[in-house]
Amino acid sequence: MHEFIAGLPKVELHRHLEGSIRPATVFTLAQEHGVDVGADSVDELAESYVFGDFPSFVELFIKTTKVLRRSEDLELIVTEMAREMAGENIRYAEIFFSPVWHQMNGMTERSIAAGMNAGRSAAAGFGIELAWIVDNSRHLEVTTGFEAVDFVTGPNAPDGMVAVGLGGPEVGFPPEPWRPVFDKARAAGLESIPHAGETVGADSVRGAITALGAKRIGHGVRCLEDPEVVSMLVDRGIPVDVSLTSNRLLGVVQTDEDHPLIELVAAGLQVTLNTDDPGLFRTTLTRELALAVAVHGLTAENLVDHMRVAARNTCLPVERQRSLVEEIDAYTAR
Repeated sequence: MHEFIAGLPKVELHRHLEGSIRPATVFTLAQEHGVDVGADSVDELAESYVFGDFPSFVELFIKTTKVLRRSEDLELIVTEMAREMAGENIRYAEIFFSPVWHQMNGMTERSIAAGMNAGRSAAAGFGIELAWIVDNSRHLEVTTGFEAVDFVTGPNAPDGMVAVGLGGPEVGFPPEPWRPVFDKARAAGLESIPHAGETVGADSVRGAITALGAKRIGHGVRCLEDPEVVSMLVDRGIPVDVSLTSNRLLGVVQTDEDHPLIELVAAGLQVTLNTDDPGLFRTTLTRELALAVAVHGLTAENLVDHMRVAARNTCLPVERQRSLVEEIDAYTAR
């Protein structure tokens, strides 16, 4: 099974660029830029990656972004992420990125785009296609969302933009106020891929569907709390992008065994498997697939089905989706 997972052509749809930075790179950049990350060594920094609750995770995420000060820093982290992906045989990935934090660090739209474009070109050299989802933080002012959409649909936009997202703490920050931002983004040709149903229940998922026109739901595991919301997802063919380790570390579930992965599938939902923030959670997509096998009893055939679901629910044109599915099928045939 390990060999099968290693060789399986993979598609990942829920991963954050800033959350993909490994501790060694965070520490190196912190030293270069004189940023205090509260640690005197890489090991000490890695040991600090402990999350008591979701707000503590957000605090660590923002602290990590503070080491990104130049376009070269973005190029570095995209390139390193892509190199790791190549080692896992990930063929295509849609990646959230959060320009608001980089702009707070003094980066301009042009410098952000330059770094991301250079990293994306490096990824192509590894045989990996990257696409970008601009991520909004729901606890900030809605005006930051309009600014982000203007950036990624304007003349300085990074190459490969496909969607707009909504992340950050759900508690106290429902999706509905962000409707105008998502309407503007969708009118400009971007898809809607918000987080919902992670630390708040099914109403958050309902709002992401009805107010934001979601193509996919990030996490979405708590949709099971309301059969009507489950029916909405199933009937409209909206997948949930699941991240097993993330859900455990952030307290969505208490143990790996508690995760409702099987219940989601049994309810008729389309489910994809992802890493979310692999640098902070110290995981990989290969490990997430192995966890699904070891804990939840998924078979090789199940894993292939999940990869097909991911390929068919990308923001790619239909023909490119089909080519990814054909690559997956060719591997399983061999």
